[in-house]
This record gives sequence, structure tokens and C-alpha cells, in this order.
Amino acid sequence: MASWISDWNTRLRGRIATQYRGTNVEEIAGAYAAQIQELENAGQALKLVLRIDPVTDDTASHLYWVGRAAQLDRIGIIVGRERGGASDAIYRLYLRAQIKANKSSGSPPNLFAVFQAMLDGDAEIEYVPGLNATMVLRIIAPPLDGEEAAVALSLLSDAKAAGVRAILEWWPAPAGDMFSLDDASSIGSGDGLGCSDATNIALGGCLAGAQQAE
Repeated sequence: MASWISDWNTRLRGRIATQYRGTNVEEIAGAYAAQIQELENAGQALKLVLRIDPVTDDTASHLYWVGRAAQLDRIGIIVGRERGGASDAIYRLYLRAQIKANKSSGSPPNLFAVFQAMLDGDAEIEYVPGLNATMVLRIIAPPLDGEEAAVALSLLSDAKAAGVRAILEWWPAPAGDMFSLDDASSIGSGDGLGCSDATNIALGGCLAGAQQAE
């Protein structure tokens, strides 16, 4: 981004020859400078209207709201991802993921890119192809709560190829808290929990979530 010039008045007045300073020439220059400054501000703002990331943390700056609050909501309307109750930080991840989902052809690399964007590049994901145009996308880590799983399911609906039956599976808890049989050999960690005890159902492991993307 080109540097934002915010002092056109000072610059223009500084170029006036000494003998004209303090005269109406200086006032005329100031009037022109105000118009130039408005044009500068409008032009630079156009470059930032679709920017997701903030450009400054200075609350006194005219650029503070770039990449925040209402601007993110406007971007969400354009790309098709409502905020829900997400914070700005989480919503930025959802917006990036939605943009990738909108461009996706449904290939495994495209799908991985969508969910890595949603989960800030810190996801363990498996793609399991099936017969008759069926596939399973499994998010093993990080654990997803109900709201996050709903967002992921919506993204999978947008990112999958047309005509493909796609199922999202997700883990709502870390590996050590998930349900498993035979000492969790199925998840390869040696951790995990089996069935609940007859006297204490809280001892059992968590079950994975699974839902078909429409």
C-alpha cells in the first residue's frame, strides 16, 4: 500500500515563498490543500475497504477501524459468511476460510486449505475417499465445539465438488478424552477412553461428531 499522506496542508504551505507567507496566498494554498487531502483520504480508503487485517492499533488513527467490526461484517456479506457471535479475531479466520471455500474445486488440497484457514493453520485433518462420489473429511485436532462444527459443516458444503456426498467428522475433545477400543489403537496415540462404567457414566470417552454436508 502506498504511504498515506496526511499532511497536505503543511506540505503545501511549506512551499510558499517567504514573502507571501501570512498573506492571502497562504490562505488560498490552505483551501486547495484541504481539497487535496479529502481526495487523498478517499483514494486510500478505497484500497482498504476490503482489507481483513487491521493496519494499526492506534485508536486515535483514522485507519483504526480497517479490518475491524463493521468493515469485517461488510466483507462477510460479500463473501457469504455471517459473523454469528464470533470475535473479530475468529471472524477473520472464518472469512479467509470462506473465500477459499468459494474458490474451491473440492480437491483434497483445496479442502485442506479451507480448514487450515479456519483453524489458523493448526489443524490435523484427514481426507478419506469413498465409493460412488463419497468422501469423509475428518478434523482430529483441534477439538471443535458445537458452533465451530456448524461453521466447518457449512464451509464443507461450499467447498466440496458438486454431486459429491461429503461427511464431516470432528472430535469434540483431545485424543486422550475420546472414546476408543483396544487402548485407543484406532487413533494411534495409546490414549483415549473406552465405555463408561456402570456406576459412573462420566468415565467413558467422548464420541466423535459426524454430519453430512448438504
